[in-house]
Amino acid sequence: MRSRWVSHLVPGLLMCVAAGAGAAPPPDTAWTAGGIPVCTAGSTQSAPVMIADGSGGAIVAWEDNRFGLSTIFTQRLTGAGIVAAGWPDSGLAAATTAGYDPSIAADGAGGALLIWRDGEHVVFKHLGSDGPVFSSAELSAPTRMTGAAGGLAANKIDLRFTPVAISDGGGGAFVAWQYTNFFRGYIEIQRVTSGGFAAPGWPQPRTIGWTYYDVVQPLLSPDGTGGVLLSWLDDAAHMRIVRMTGSGTFATGWDTLGVVISPSPNTQDSPGMVSDGAGGALLFWSEARGGGGAQLFAQHITGGGAIAAGWPVAGLLVCGQNTAAGQVRNGEWLATYTSVASDGAGGAFVTWSDQRADTGDVYAQHVRSGGSIAPGWAADGVAVCTAAGLQGHPDLEADGEGIIVVWEDQRAGGAPDLYAQRITTAGLADALWPKNGTAVCSEPHDQLVPRIASDGALGAIVAWEDDRGPAPRVYAGRIFGDGLVAVEMSLISAEVGDGLARLTWYVNAPTGTPVTVERRADDREWVTLAREAVDASGRVMFEDRTIVAGERYGYRIAAPDAEGLRYSAETLLEIPLNPTLDLSRIMPNPSAGDVSIQFTLPDARPAQLEIMDVVGRLLERHDVASLGPGRHVLSRNGERALPAGTYFVRLRHGSSTRVRRFAIVR
Repeated sequence: MRSRWVSHLVPGLLMCVAAGAGAAPPPDTAWTAGGIPVCTAGSTQSAPVMIADGSGGAIVAWEDNRFGLSTIFTQRLTGAGIVAAGWPDSGLAAATTAGYDPSIAADGAGGALLIWRDGEHVVFKHLGSDGPVFSSAELSAPTRMTGAAGGLAANKIDLRFTPVAISDGGGGAFVAWQYTNFFRGYIEIQRVTSGGFAAPGWPQPRTIGWTYYDVVQPLLSPDGTGGVLLSWLDDAAHMRIVRMTGSGTFATGWDTLGVVISPSPNTQDSPGMVSDGAGGALLFWSEARGGGGAQLFAQHITGGGAIAAGWPVAGLLVCGQNTAAGQVRNGEWLATYTSVASDGAGGAFVTWSDQRADTGDVYAQHVRSGGSIAPGWAADGVAVCTAAGLQGHPDLEADGEGIIVVWEDQRAGGAPDLYAQRITTAGLADALWPKNGTAVCSEPHDQLVPRIASDGALGAIVAWEDDRGPAPRVYAGRIFGDGLVAVEMSLISAEVGDGLARLTWYVNAPTGTPVTVERRADDREWVTLAREAVDASGRVMFEDRTIVAGERYGYRIAAPDAEGLRYSAETLLEIPLNPTLDLSRIMPNPSAGDVSIQFTLPDARPAQLEIMDVVGRLLERHDVASLGPGRHVLSRNGERALPAGTYFVRLRHGSSTRVRRFAIVR
């Protein structure tokens, strides 16, 4: 629960009251405070990985011991937090034999490309959007794909670790893994069709970076032309990269042993890679130079295998603090990786934690394709969270208007919780999100290794490993674009304007579900004020125009439940004797162009109403002080047309500000 505008908001307790027979059926939704288990099984679950399904939901995979050994299970959750049609409530068994360390990629059609190791070899499966297993192949060099059987014979002598997969753009996948037999090591890469066969030109996995020592932590990225970029850490702990065509040959001009991305002799660690959209890639790593701690560096390698113009030969220093990488992968050696995401323009967003201020805070940076830091982003990174206590292991997702970062957080002491924050493309914390992030899950016990996927609507779904039960399980939760965490019922905002109180709740129920709005004054009985319906975004909005200045009221809503009614927590509002600063609402929102902005001024001191774009550029400023105290409406009818997109209205009054978001659609 949270209030953006009213200081006298006191959360109450969630109450449930049975209403007897004849109650409405339960709503077809499932998100609850603290997240939901991704499946009904009570087995030990760990190492979650996740992708967006392209429809507002996500597909999750994890290690599961329900068969008496670690194996791989998957589940698809819709944006409403329910199991998708065709998927078992207990999860879909991707394998019934041993399985560890899964990696997952989208197939472009709502399904998933899944790869894992079973000890000695690597297994690939293609899952459809409705759950059935489309194909399966065991991938183990030096044996060859048989073609007719669609599989590879297991090689039980050599060992393979840290498998990774990405879509090949044609329904199949590029897959790679680390190979070792304790005498030699290299990276193996293979292209597999959607049916689980070796793709044309790939009769067997290609061998990259052969050495007598370990070659570790492969990463894959599409090159944008049907080929693939492969990076790894070589036996000297230097990051290398190679480009291969879709037909299985090395791209023209590329060294078959890979390009060394930096001549620095120091050990490199925690790799990260993202496509530049033009055949090359941006690479990130941690490296201790000058005898200090591990700093964060980046390099841009073009599609031709050269360092991009404007980039330092030894790499761009992204953060000079002693940084800690974002992701930890539950593989053979708990390898660490830098969390990165494309900015859609050839650059990248990156996140990490460091100890410049306390035991650990989370930071992010926007690196442009030309080798510079994006305007508005602070040197050494923008602070995502600087709350007390340890914050670490962040993951991020870009949404076209910024990034959402999720991390482990110990601000309350004890076991880690999960928090998230949104940073705009201007390098600012989103004004609609709480300072230092919103709590995704603060249940007792550990919440670990968060993974994030976009919901396609400026929000995200988060999955994590949770220790709240008798055994660790995988949980998931959803965050909306305004920083609200999806639960059954919660308050979004409560506002007191000139002569009215306006409240908005989120209700996890189908559109049109009837909701009762109730109020009480002090300790009197609850009375029904109105009956409203849940709108298409899950919101219920209500304006109370019968308030009395100086009084205090409690508000709650009630929605149908399987046992009768379920009640929201009580919201207490103090009604001030005088008007208070208030940016009430923008109507319509979204709009085709014309909007009306409702606001309240407490007095006649200087005040401005400003319109900004999503990167913070000022587009309009209106002096509204002359309107005096009270409630006002500014209609933007026939003003300069704004292109389709997201905008902010900011009301300034003295040292106080109020901010709201609105959208223009064409």
